[in-house]
Amino acid sequence: MVQRIFARTEILKHSPFTGTKVSEMNDDNIRHLLEGSYRIIYEIHSKDEVEILTVFHGGRLLQNKLGNNFLKPVGIRVIITSDLESIDTKFIEELSNSTNQQSRVEEADRRSNDKV
Repeated sequence: MVQRIFARTEILKHSPFTGTKVSEMNDDNIRHLLEGSYRIIYEIHSKDEVEILTVFHGGRLLQNKLGNNFLKPVGIRVIITSDLESIDTKFIEELSNSTNQQSRVEEADRRSNDKV
């Protein structure tokens, strides 16, 4: 899944305004892309720079996501240049760590809901 999410963000290198504005935020530069059930939230800093703010399962509310300390934004800045290899590697590592943490939280949520 991490590779699919990463591949989905490739479009931002050429078309950063492709994503839809995030309705929960009052900022035209904060947008999202969808990949499967995941929502990729990013911010456009310039035509050559976007920052992946967070990636989370679409079933979770963004307001809850940003309000919980245990789910910190990914915070990866992607500078759009001809050589993104080192940035790409860091992005994959950070995204993998973030999605693993999120999966553990979602599993804990499911278990607590099952007990109710």
